[in-house]
Amino acid sequence: MKDDVKKYVKNCTSCQVNKISNRHVKQPMAITSTSTKPFEKIFLDIVGPLPTTLSSNNYILTMQDDLSKYTLGVPIPNHQANMVAEAFVIHFVCVHGIPGTILTDQGTDFLSKTFTEVCKLLKINKVKTSPFRPQTNGGLERSHRTLAGYLRHYVDKNLNNWDHLLPYAFFVYNSTVHTSTNFQPYALVYGRTLEIPIKLKTEPEPQYNYDDYLYDLKQSMQVSHKLAREKLIEHKVKSKERYDKNENPVNIHVKD
Repeated sequence: MKDDVKKYVKNCTSCQVNKISNRHVKQPMAITSTSTKPFEKIFLDIVGPLPTTLSSNNYILTMQDDLSKYTLGVPIPNHQANMVAEAFVIHFVCVHGIPGTILTDQGTDFLSKTFTEVCKLLKINKVKTSPFRPQTNGGLERSHRTLAGYLRHYVDKNLNNWDHLLPYAFFVYNSTVHTSTNFQPYALVYGRTLEIPIKLKTEPEPQYNYDDYLYDLKQSMQVSHKLAREKLIEHKVKSKERYDKNENPVNIHVKD
């Protein structure tokens, strides 16, 4: 009996030590892969529930491109699998084409059979974030904070018109130079900088013929994508350096 008590106390002590030590374990950050072209990989997430609008919308399906950071938001009344899949196909696939990879969290709407079958039908590689680690989808999470700041300034006191202001908020986001790439998301997708309205009133002088323009557009897009990708990788490396300053990794082996 005494031996059993000693063994129990030893196991409990060991568990407590492991719990305490695990609190101080900090694995080094892993640098994720970076896309080489727009819409090669996109991130999807659901924002909400939000105050119900006059159009009965409660949620936002957000979609962000990995390379350009071009971001879309679709107001939806619920986040059931069929609604999410339909919004994704209509507002992204039918406009921008089929992405190669989709990264989502582990929400039931994204893990449902309906959404999985849609990805299988379109031959999209679907991956999901690690459990309880929203940092895996950090870029889109940060854009949500920016979006909230935009909407906060324009929605009325009843908070029932945010869905009508959503396109304008994303227009501002996509026409603003992104801190991670030093490019407008719009420019990286469409190949030209989005000017403010007053500049659009000036008629541009024709300087190129059709063939020259296509060649220059292709060259500038390739250079822009290359520079944006380099900036993203540089940003990830700096983030890893800052994160790993206080690392305290634990080496785990098979069968541990």
